[in-house]
Amino acid sequence: MKKTLVAAAIAATMGATSAQADIYTFTGTGFFTMITPTGGVLTNPDAQGAPGGDAFGVRTPLSNLVMSFDTQTGAGTGSIDPFLFSGTTAVANNVSMQAIGDGNGGPGTLIMGSISFDYGPTTGIPVYLVADAAGIFGAIQGGLNVGDVITGGAQTSTDAPIAASPFGAFTSPLGNIPFAMTTLDVNQDGDAANACGTTGGTGALIGGGFPLCDDGVSGVRMGTAPFPGHGANFDITSLTVQSIQAVPVPAAVWLFGSGLLGLVGVARRKAS
Repeated sequence: MKKTLVAAAIAATMGATSAQADIYTFTGTGFFTMITPTGGVLTNPDAQGAPGGDAFGVRTPLSNLVMSFDTQTGAGTGSIDPFLFSGTTAVANNVSMQAIGDGNGGPGTLIMGSISFDYGPTTGIPVYLVADAAGIFGAIQGGLNVGDVITGGAQTSTDAPIAASPFGAFTSPLGNIPFAMTTLDVNQDGDAANACGTTGGTGALIGGGFPLCDDGVSGVRMGTAPFPGHGANFDITSLTVQSIQAVPVPAAVWLFGSGLLGLVGVARRKAS
C-alpha cells in the first residue's frame, strides 16, 4: 500500500516522465490549533495576544518551523520549537510526513504526518495529521528557486470551527495556505473511539492506517490522554525555500511507479 500511494503522489505532482527529483528544505510560519471532540476550539491562555496570533488564544503561533520534502520518495521531515499550551510545555519530536495521493491509492495532494509529543510529564503522545499540501505540490510543479515564498494552496478546515466559536468575529480565517489541515481521520487500531473504526485498515503508513474517513472535525482525533478525542492541528501559512538538492532518478523508478498505478486499477476492477 505504501509504495502504491507514494507512486500516486509522485505521478500527480511531478509527472511520470520526470528524470530528476529534488529534496527541498523550507522554513515557515504557522499555527497550532486544538479542536475539541465536538468541533469547538480549545483556547490557549499562553497564546493570548501573542505576536502574529489573536487576542483570545484560539491559535498558537509556531516558531522556527522547518520542513524538508523529497519528491522521489514523497517523504518529509519537520521540526518546530517547543511552545506553551495552558501552562505546560509541548515538545514535538520525530516529525515525519509522507505524500499519500488522495489517500485511496490515486493521485492527489494529501500528506499524512506523525509527531511524538511530550506534554509535561506525559511523553510519547502519538499525534497524526492529514493535510492538503496543494500549495507545496503546485509550487514544486511550477518551478521553485531558493528564496521563493509559498503562501497559497488549500483552505484549512480549522477556519470553520474558529468561525463558529464565540470569538469568530475577532479571528480572521487563514484562507488558502500551502499546508492546510483537513477533516480526514485515520484508522487507528486499538482506539475504540476513532470514527474510522479499528478494523479494515489496509496497512499502516506513518501512523494509524487506511482507509481514511471524514468525520467533519478538523484534525485527527487523538486516542490517548491528556486530550483524548481532540484534534491537534498544524496549519502552515507560508514557506520559504532555503535549499534545493537535485537527485537523479533512474527511469526504471518512474516506470515502476506507473506500473503500480496500473495494478491498482486492475485490482479495483476485480474487486468491483
